[in-house]
Amino acid sequence: MSTLRDARPEDRALIERECVRHFGGAEITSRGAWFDARTLPAFVAERDSVVAGFLCHTPMERGRECEVVALVAIEPRSGVGGALLAEAVERARRAGCSRVFLTTSNDNLDAMRFYQRRGWRLCAVYPGSLERARAERPHLHEIGHHGIPIRDDVEFEVRLEE
Repeated sequence: MSTLRDARPEDRALIERECVRHFGGAEITSRGAWFDARTLPAFVAERDSVVAGFLCHTPMERGRECEVVALVAIEPRSGVGGALLAEAVERARRAGCSRVFLTTSNDNLDAMRFYQRRGWRLCAVYPGSLERARAERPHLHEIGHHGIPIRDDVEFEVRLEE
């Protein structure tokens, strides 16, 4: 079982290192915008006092949307990712946000399955958004999971207002 807590300054090096490993850098693109995961609000999951994963997000404010920018489980399929995602929804609900959303790349079929199985709805596709991002940051990979060309952002959401 994991415990969740707000990220501390000493967690930022691990967040940066894992963002580099998973996303190619701490600067992460979504729908044409760039975010620096090192400076975003974040919370972490711990197991036996060791960070097991983290989630970085935009500020959670009443009536506003909140974006999950980075979600990393150090050990996949351990339940950490689901716990972090559920916590993000609950924190956004308590803050009075209208919705929580995130994007993933079109090649990330495992993530798409993961989000949908947890009640997130596919709500938009941004054709060519990652090709345009690559023009700004040439180090971004062209081919992703399962040999699929990385081209588009796919957006998922949970609506919090009725």
